[in-house]
Amino acid sequence: MNETNQRIIGLEEEYFSTFCIGEDEGKLTRYYDNQMVEMHSHNFTWVKEPLTQDELKDLIGKELERRKDKGFHFLKLRLDWVLEADSLMNYDKKSVTNIEYYRIEPDSVAAIKSREDIEVIKLSDLMVDEARELDELCEEGDSLEFTKKRFDRRLEIYLKDQGPDNYLALLEWDAVGACDFFAQKNTCMLEDFVVDPEYRNQGIGTALLKILAEKAFSEGNDLVFIRADARETAREMYQKLGFQKLMETTEITFKF
Repeated sequence: MNETNQRIIGLEEEYFSTFCIGEDEGKLTRYYDNQMVEMHSHNFTWVKEPLTQDELKDLIGKELERRKDKGFHFLKLRLDWVLEADSLMNYDKKSVTNIEYYRIEPDSVAAIKSREDIEVIKLSDLMVDEARELDELCEEGDSLEFTKKRFDRRLEIYLKDQGPDNYLALLEWDAVGACDFFAQKNTCMLEDFVVDPEYRNQGIGTALLKILAEKAFSEGNDLVFIRADARETAREMYQKLGFQKLMETTEITFKF
C-alpha cells in the first residue's frame, strides 16, 4: 500500500474512533457504536489486508455468528480491496458496494468556477434546527425516526472541539447543503456531502466543495479527498471538478 493510501486509511481510523469503539484482532478491526447499534456505518468489521476466497468465507461465517450473538440484525464488512463479483455467489440477503476515493489538488480547486452567493458556515447551536431539517430532506431510504436519531448522534460530535466538523451551505440564510470536514496530520477528508434535492444541479454543491477544499489547503493540508459510492452520480460531479481517483474498497452488508 502506498503512502497516500496509508494516510487516507489512518485518517479514516481517527474519524471512526470519534463515533465508535474499535476492537483490533489481527488483520481486522471491529467497530461498535453502542448508541446507534442499527447504524451500519458505525457498526462494521474492517478487513485491511486481502484474504483468499477460503479465508474470506471463513471470516464471513465467524463474523455473522459474532454479530448475531451481540444482538445485531446485520453484518457489514469493509474490505480494503476490490472483491471479485463471483466471490459471494453462495450468500443470500447481501448487498455489495464499491467505494471510490477521489483526491483534488490546489490547482484544480483554483480552476473551479462557482457561484458567489453561497455562504459556508460551521454548524453551531444557532443552526441546529436548519441542519436537522436539511438532513431529513436529503434522506432517501431510512425512516424519519432513524434519521432523527442519527442526526442527534452526529450532533454530539459536531459540537465538540475534537472530531469532524459539519459545514452548511447557505443561500439567503437557508441551509441548502452540508458536508463534514475532518483534518489531521496534513490530511483532510470531506464526508457526508449532501444538497437539498430542490436545489440540486444549481451549483450549490460545487460552491460548497470549492470553499471547503480551499479551507483545507489554506490550513496546511496537502491531501484532500472525498469518497463516493461507485453506483451514484456524485462521482461524476467530483471528476468534473478535478478530483482524481486514488483507490477503491468494497463494502458488503448481510441482513438476517
